Amino acid sequence: AKAPPLHATFGTLLAISDGDWDVDTGPVPSMDMGAMRMTFRPPPSETKIKIGDTFDFAFFRNDEGDFEIDAASIKMRTETSR
Repeated sequence: AKAPPLHATFGTLLAISDGDWDVDTGPVPSMDMGAMRMTFRPPPSETKIKIGDTFDFAFFRNDEGDFEIDAASIKMRTETSR
């Protein structure tokens, strides 16, 4: 199976509910979307991201049709890069 396309953006983790991440995202140019609040399936591996953290990430639409964060893409944003 072909890997789904990845969409890069950044966001702030607002909450975790039923295992999903509620993220205030920046614009997603590859999907022609502006900044908005979105729900993501979390990355399959552990991350250091905590509620309130702002991070760069990429995501894809998984086989169930949900947006899922690609673990390898996560990088903490420093205040100076915002």
